[in-house]
Amino acid sequence: MIVDGAQGGEASTDWTNLNSSTWSTVASRLSSAGVNSNQVQILWMKHARRQPEASGAFPAHAQALQNDEELILRDGETLLSQAEDCIFVEPHAGLRFYHHSSSTYLNPEPYAFESCFSVKWLIEKQIAGNLNYDTNKGPAIVPWLSWGPYLWVDGTSLRGDGFFWTTNDVQSDSRIRPRMAAFPKAAHQLLAFFKTDPTATPWS
Repeated sequence: MIVDGAQGGEASTDWTNLNSSTWSTVASRLSSAGVNSNQVQILWMKHARRQPEASGAFPAHAQALQNDEELILRDGETLLSQAEDCIFVEPHAGLRFYHHSSSTYLNPEPYAFESCFSVKWLIEKQIAGNLNYDTNKGPAIVPWLSWGPYLWVDGTSLRGDGFFWTTNDVQSDSRIRPRMAAFPKAAHQLLAFFKTDPTATPWS
């Protein structure tokens, strides 16, 4: 069963507090779906920092997001005690489909693209043994971490795998959020990942 925990407008900093309303909402949605927090086995995370430029130029803003995400993962390990895996989708800044035209203060380029480094550094930290997930080696601090599907595209430029976004795929006000008609494009990328990646196929 998939339970949607996504909450529009909630930045990474809104998830770092164990007692925040975001986590209460997740608990409520789990309950509404007829499951409980002890049954959650996998997390799919995608976060962004609100106004990342306030954190400083790269790498400072990406490091700030990394710190947020680590706190969120630690919260998740505490609240969702059976969560074994966490698969990230990139970039965490959101579906920045046509970023060159984006003027929003929320999370413009180059912050959207550079936020990918936050996940890279988190995964490297776990590989180095500093974010334990293996209970055979001690208490699990966070779930096992993995890359997920990559949704960032350089404007309308055709990506190496043939994937691209157009101005018709995004809302005209911010050119960040997708139009309803573009939802299947993102969904197909996610479905392809979960059905082909060896770390995800056991769950698909």
